[in-house]
Amino acid sequence: MRRAGVVAGLVIASACTTSGSNGDAVDGGASVDARPVGDVLVDGAEVDLALPEPELSVEERVIAAVASDCSAVVMDALAGATPALVREALVAVDARQKATSWVSGVSHGHPIPATCLTPLLADFEFEYSLFVPEGYRADPAAPLPLYVDPAHPTDALESDRTLPWLASLAGRPFLMVTVNFYNRLSLELSEQDYRSDALASVRGHHDYFVALDAVVADVRRKYYVDSARIYAGGVSAVGNSAWFHAIFSADQYAAINPYSAGTAPFDEGLYRNLVNTAVLAVHGTEDDLVPLALVRSTIETLAGWGFDAELWAMEGEGHGTMFSAVLPEAVPWMLERRRSLTPSVVHKAVKDSREVSAWWVRVTEVSAPLPPDGSLYPSPAPAVIDATWSDGEVRVETQGVARFELLWLQGDLGPGRAMAGDALEVVVNGSRLGPFTLEEDATVAVEDYCRRADISRSWAGRVRLEVP
Repeated sequence: MRRAGVVAGLVIASACTTSGSNGDAVDGGASVDARPVGDVLVDGAEVDLALPEPELSVEERVIAAVASDCSAVVMDALAGATPALVREALVAVDARQKATSWVSGVSHGHPIPATCLTPLLADFEFEYSLFVPEGYRADPAAPLPLYVDPAHPTDALESDRTLPWLASLAGRPFLMVTVNFYNRLSLELSEQDYRSDALASVRGHHDYFVALDAVVADVRRKYYVDSARIYAGGVSAVGNSAWFHAIFSADQYAAINPYSAGTAPFDEGLYRNLVNTAVLAVHGTEDDLVPLALVRSTIETLAGWGFDAELWAMEGEGHGTMFSAVLPEAVPWMLERRRSLTPSVVHKAVKDSREVSAWWVRVTEVSAPLPPDGSLYPSPAPAVIDATWSDGEVRVETQGVARFELLWLQGDLGPGRAMAGDALEVVVNGSRLGPFTLEEDATVAVEDYCRRADISRSWAGRVRLEVP
């Protein structure tokens, strides 16, 4: 069963549900059975968008596209629409959804048990818990930072007090979210598994990162999140997950803050994904479970590349013993970091076909098959792209990439920004391509919204390129 919301005459399906303290699902309308892609209800009558009705407005088409997870059939109906009207409609749809789907019962700071479905995981239903600070209102002028605690340490989200405790330590109004640690891969981990090497393999598995992406997108879809201030952190295995997810999905986060967390022997290309994501690692000098030297080596490598990476080595502290004392000091450090919408330099090492984007770069075809296991480590990434955007020119170096796209926002010419009609020079592996005259694309912003629900990043167009 999927949940539905009624917007502009359309009943649309949404992938995730949240529950108030009484356990009832809360959303903008009544529930409906999942429908085949392309079918929506308009004024009570079913319409097949494979044959678009001319009376459907741009906004209604945008709603249908979002409801279908941007299926090809529905996106085709948007292809001829005016791009500016599509982006305007997307903003309106997002605002209406935020006004009706957030749970008012959490204004007292209660965590919300919730479940989420994502087609990338064959509609597997997984749990997450959300903390909303007292006094939250659906106000676009007052978005809140989001703290992701990426792996809940028990299987009892319904009695979770981790997030209120974190909020009390932060001393700031944060939205906070955590995902059930035990069901991340549809696995019921036994206590023996929890303490074995099996756990490490789960933490490094891409299915878990896809689940985290879906959770962050669902929270961003329902609440006013400051997309420039999303952070991840946690202690020990939870901190490992913060490291791993940031490497997999770096353009989600402004910074990560792992405590007593080990780093994996990743290929260098994967760590370079953090070029625009700050890292503050906190570790005890007396940690007898995770060696300080391992973390120090990783931080020194990142800092040597010029990345924003720091290590706070806490004298005399053991494994995880300093978290509650240090987090209040770490929060201001994190809040000073903002995620850039369009950084000048982008690096993306790809090991999974479901996560191929980084800021204004999107890999659309690789030269060789990606690893079937979807695991981050230990093998190198088979597809890597490095791109620098400066003065109307993009210079790209690739390895294992056959095709890719460059996305751009509307604005004065600069990294990731341009206006329709501007010329863009592209140099790929030393070969000069173009110049390309930029054209607006009505579908690219909606595609990105389906994936990330990030209304702050409303792409205006794209350039499709083939590696010579």
